[in-house]
Amino acid sequence: MPALQAAYDEFGDRVAFIGVNHQDNRDDALGFVAEAGVAYPSGMDPDRGTARDYGLFGMPSTVFVARDGTIAGTRTGELTAAELARAIRELLDDDGT
Repeated sequence: MPALQAAYDEFGDRVAFIGVNHQDNRDDALGFVAEAGVAYPSGMDPDRGTARDYGLFGMPSTVFVARDGTIAGTRTGELTAAELARAIRELLDDDGT
């Protein structure tokens, strides 16, 4: 979560971030988001439909979605702030921005 928040702080004006929780109940998830200081939008996936749709099998998972809606990449496991920033920069550069 700290790496995602750092990336949101750096790229939030050019990249959309959405957190999805499918393991906790709503109150626990809201408490975790508040405690972690997450400023980007988050939602619930109580039936794991979103996780299934994206083929996610482990936590945490990060999905990179291109502007046209295609999946540009996925990563299972924790990303450092540097790894996440590098991946975002690569996607932005590939997109010509």
